[in-house]
Amino acid sequence: MSNKEHCTHCTIIASATHLLVDCLCVCSLYILAATRNHSDIISAILLYNIIAFGTQPFTGIIADKVAKKKHLLYISVVLLSIAVIITDFYPQHAAAPLTAAIPLGAGNSLFHVWGGKQTAEKSNNDILSLGIFVATGATGLAIGYLFHSRQLLYATIILITLLSTTYTAIEAKRGHIQEKQESDENKEAAYKPLLILAAMLILSAIVAGRSFISEEFSSAMTKGNDIILLIGIISTAGKMAGGAIARYIGLKSTIALLLIATAACYLLRHTSTPTAFTGIFIINCTMPITLYLANKVMKGREGLAFGILAAALIPGYIIAAL
Repeated sequence: MSNKEHCTHCTIIASATHLLVDCLCVCSLYILAATRNHSDIISAILLYNIIAFGTQPFTGIIADKVAKKKHLLYISVVLLSIAVIITDFYPQHAAAPLTAAIPLGAGNSLFHVWGGKQTAEKSNNDILSLGIFVATGATGLAIGYLFHSRQLLYATIILITLLSTTYTAIEAKRGHIQEKQESDENKEAAYKPLLILAAMLILSAIVAGRSFISEEFSSAMTKGNDIILLIGIISTAGKMAGGAIARYIGLKSTIALLLIATAACYLLRHTSTPTAFTGIFIINCTMPITLYLANKVMKGREGLAFGILAAALIPGYIIAAL
């Protein structure tokens, strides 16, 4: 198997696992919501999101430091399994929602930085590969929300375990390739600290703005189950398309095109549902671009870069919700 084929297989497996992880987390929370009042489940969802997104800069630092990245994946699977047990065996317990939210959030955080770091390293920060990995989470969230059940809960954790095992088996088959041992040169970013800080602040602001605009497009539609599923699928398609477009027409042209198209759709978002859907597609095209640029700025610290951008999603969603 060539390096390119190996990278492609790993990216596809990580992307499929991403869909399942996000599906499982939402599935678990909404199974517990069925037996709880509104305030209880809102607290659990809030705690989950704080842990899942807010801790990613810290888990990203860990991902950059540890030699054997597969341990992060294993720990994530164990934490998600604990949440499944809590959800299925103790759903009526008063503390179940908050108790499940902790391993769900921690497992989600570890998985995302593991996947972001692995994809960036194995693909040499290929923008299309980054788009493929990050894309599927949105569809997973929609499926978990719409079809949450014990059957789906167990199907997802079984598949997550199988895909995680497959991923590590592929790595072992290539001759027990060790995790990338970065030289001192690689560990040092190519930019000065102040420039790195400024660049990451700008990228974080862009990501926060993207999450705000995405919510604005979403709120412009009346959400039935079909609309929720379509939003997830279109968001996934947008992230994949963004990486593909940037690869084939160039980064600068893609950014210019997306900025103009996003502005037009934002102004017209209330005119029709297709316009709002188009806006969701276009704004999601920017995700692999911001991740690619963050990885370039923080060369050798891709886990932290991924974590910072993930945490930057929170302010945009909060502002949009106010």
